[in-house]
Amino acid sequence: MENVELPLRAQGVEPKSAVRLAMDSLDAVGLGALANRMPAKLSGGQRQRVGIARALVGGRSVLVADEPTGSLDSANSRAVFGILREAADRGICVIVASHDLEVRDYADRSIQMRDGVLSANDGAGI
Repeated sequence: MENVELPLRAQGVEPKSAVRLAMDSLDAVGLGALANRMPAKLSGGQRQRVGIARALVGGRSVLVADEPTGSLDSANSRAVFGILREAADRGICVIVASHDLEVRDYADRSIQMRDGVLSANDGAGI
């Protein structure tokens, strides 16, 4: 909870509102029941979702995720990509850089870089 609440408090959000907004964000990533658990007691996938909850809290309009599933198994990777897809569906601009090609299944647009050359995989052009 404190990890997700921190950026709100830094923005000057009133403490009770910050707790409520942080809890809403944790609920959105499926971690509301673990809000008071210490980070060392969370799995890698749960820690990734806390990071996403923190990134989404406070009404951000853009989210840039660099290798958000780099250390996760396939099930947790799909869960994280699903959360990012839901954020995009809510109107947040989500940009993901990933070596995991499965991310394309969740994307509206996909651009690949190979040997320093960009190419669009969705027919949209670059």
